[in-house]
Amino acid sequence: MLLTISVTVIAASILVVLFFLIPVLRQFYRTSCELKKLIETVNAQIEPLGRSLNDVLRQTRDMLQSIGRQVDRMEEGVIAVRDIAVRLQEFQKDIQERVFPLLKVAGLVGIGGKGLLSFIKFFRR
Repeated sequence: MLLTISVTVIAASILVVLFFLIPVLRQFYRTSCELKKLIETVNAQIEPLGRSLNDVLRQTRDMLQSIGRQVDRMEEGVIAVRDIAVRLQEFQKDIQERVFPLLKVAGLVGIGGKGLLSFIKFFRR
């Protein structure tokens, strides 16, 4: 009789754990897929920004060497720097829109894990 009750309690505990673990694992999978998309987007945006920044730095250096002769070219550099600043702001907003929800999900996963541990400790008593 005691063995039957123990087996029943263990089986019920396993079912409850699985009941809570499956949604957590599904959310973890969705989060990892979203993180993969974010990394791909970041990689796609960083490469052109790096090239643009190198181009602007090279142009700025050239302009400073010949500033007496090339005052008109200074305007092109300022426009390019402004364009890069705008792109960096858009990049920052994009990162914030994608990272902060992921951090929230990670917090929820942590809370779910703590709840699961508490549940397990409760049934160990």
